[in-house]
Amino acid sequence: MNLSYFFNIPARHVNAVANWTVVGYLLWTGILSFGETGTQLITNWFSGHILFSGFDSTWVLMAWLIGGLKLLTAIGLSQPNRHSTSYQWAALAAFILFIAPTTLLLTNPVWVESYGGFPIIGSGQGIIKYFSMAGVALYLYALATSSQKCQRIAVWLCIFGVAIVMGWIGAMKFFEFEAQGISRLMQTNILFSWTYTLWSTQGASNFIGIVEIIFLLALLCAPLSRYIGLFGLAGIFATAFGTTTFILNTPGYEGFLLNLNSTGQFIIKDWLLFAAALIFYTSVAKRKPGPA
Repeated sequence: MNLSYFFNIPARHVNAVANWTVVGYLLWTGILSFGETGTQLITNWFSGHILFSGFDSTWVLMAWLIGGLKLLTAIGLSQPNRHSTSYQWAALAAFILFIAPTTLLLTNPVWVESYGGFPIIGSGQGIIKYFSMAGVALYLYALATSSQKCQRIAVWLCIFGVAIVMGWIGAMKFFEFEAQGISRLMQTNILFSWTYTLWSTQGASNFIGIVEIIFLLALLCAPLSRYIGLFGLAGIFATAFGTTTFILNTPGYEGFLLNLNSTGQFIIKDWLLFAAALIFYTSVAKRKPGPA
């Protein structure tokens, strides 16, 4: 198989993946913000935020405002001229929309107290995904403004975001609470149910954790070996694809497929995780003269 394309993925393809994963996520979740699902998510998270806990009677309005901003941002990023001022503002707005929720790590009970709290993370696993998402948005802003410094920051924010998701969440797989939590997703899934025929609930979870950490380590080797880095990138793509299928066999939506609930919205963030991994891989590996 000729791997030359993957060793030198055209920048326009990387940029397109980054752009349209952000647009797709913002459109989908922006529309959902105007329904009961969006209001409930806003209530669950922001009611415990130190800056917003006093706005209990305005959650519907806040959900609508966030939803409207997401839709406007998605529209701004959908235009063909990706160096226009409006595109730059849209990319900056996407970065703010993605980086702001990370503050919820400090204000909500996202840590598992029965295991001693930090760094044993529970419901905050969805929050830490925003770091890689913010990296992708910042990358789009850097391209739009032709800022090399901003692009370098974006690349490292991307790999930081990928590392804490694959490494941190991967490490959580070795704990019983996480093994029990993912079993409802995996046991009824056509791609992962086989793991429970080979191992126990904890054993299957351990296997997934090991695989996720291996993929991360392989991606981090991209500056040294494009073969190993490409393996890691492919693994993260497979992870994103595999977790997306959970929407179909678990309660990832309410009533109909497009109406994602909190589980479904947690899952689709992995496509931006892949976009972040792609940005990092192509930034550090594709300029080499030949396969390492």
